[in-house]
Amino acid sequence: MVNLRAYREYWKQYRQRLPVISRVVMLSVDEDISRTVQTLLPTDTVLFVLVPQARRIGETPDSWVDRNEAVVIVAAKYDPQRGGSVSCLERLQPVAEALRSMIADDMAAGCPVLGRVDIGSMRVTAVTTWYNTLAGWMTDFTFDTD
Repeated sequence: MVNLRAYREYWKQYRQRLPVISRVVMLSVDEDISRTVQTLLPTDTVLFVLVPQARRIGETPDSWVDRNEAVVIVAAKYDPQRGGSVSCLERLQPVAEALRSMIADDMAAGCPVLGRVDIGSMRVTAVTTWYNTLAGWMTDFTFDTD
């Protein structure tokens, strides 16, 4: 499993790397999202980071690695009267694309937190009407750690 403290710190630095992100919120339960949604301003863009799941793979104890499943979501509140969720998706799409590129760059540079990212596993999916007020882009991928 990935070290959660290091994982949280890794994602927190995205506030400086992508200044449009106003908050980074680590999620372990649904209630975390609900509490965060209540405090969001219309101008906030949040990077939600789910605690990754892990499973051990390999033939023998000498070759075991943990395959971690990461999910991050760039989201913001949207106004149904002013373009709705599609407008929000259009605004956040460049952020999701930049995030995906930065993950790949970090992997290429030997990121000690993400280890070996399986770039082929990376998916970006639109998320709309999340908690009836959020829209954005979910990026999920797998990465292996020793």
